[in-house]
Amino acid sequence: MAQVAARAGVSRTTIYEMFGSRDALLAELGLDRQSASATDLVAAGIELLAEGGLAALSVEEAAARAGMARTTAYRLFPGKDALLKEILLTAFPIDELVAYLDGARDRPPEEVVPFVAHSLGSLGPTQLAVVRVMLLEALHTETAGTETRGTYVRMVEALIDYISAQMDAGRLRPMNPALAIKALFGPVWIYLIVRPTWEDDLFFSDTSVGAAIDELVAGALRAMQPD
Repeated sequence: MAQVAARAGVSRTTIYEMFGSRDALLAELGLDRQSASATDLVAAGIELLAEGGLAALSVEEAAARAGMARTTAYRLFPGKDALLKEILLTAFPIDELVAYLDGARDRPPEEVVPFVAHSLGSLGPTQLAVVRVMLLEALHTETAGTETRGTYVRMVEALIDYISAQMDAGRLRPMNPALAIKALFGPVWIYLIVRPTWEDDLFFSDTSVGAAIDELVAGALRAMQPD
């Protein structure tokens, strides 16, 4: 329902007032509950994770929200970890970023770091909420099994490989590459997380997201220049 509201440019409350439930909306479209797909299940899981964190997510709850039978949901995703992995891949363009970084070894940080930072900045509020939960909650519990952790580690390893290559080439200050990731992208991540709240007040109200990311990246790159 949230995705329908977003696509229609109206509030979720308005959609519920018009149709009352997901089933009613599907009926209006000439569909039924059994037409729900893996995409619907992942979308429902994203909503649950963004709204209530890891504790709110389960295959059963995602199935109920997607209008799918539990047995069907478990055939698609046999456990919470499998669903978490697909949510992470859907909410964040990991495959695209890994492929980009793999082909960017010879490109300077002044080109690559802004690209990655603006990829973060292009995420919508729900995507940011999901990634925040994954980083701060899901990836540090037993719930995140080998599939989810492996997906996350693959992205981190791609960043480490790129940054290490740039340090070896003398383009970045030598330091622990994992710390370098935090130095280069931590300010952007913090800005994106606090921005929805702070912009409701006076902070950042006169600075666009793109301009803010450019300034933060420029500062991080200056700090990471070799001595």
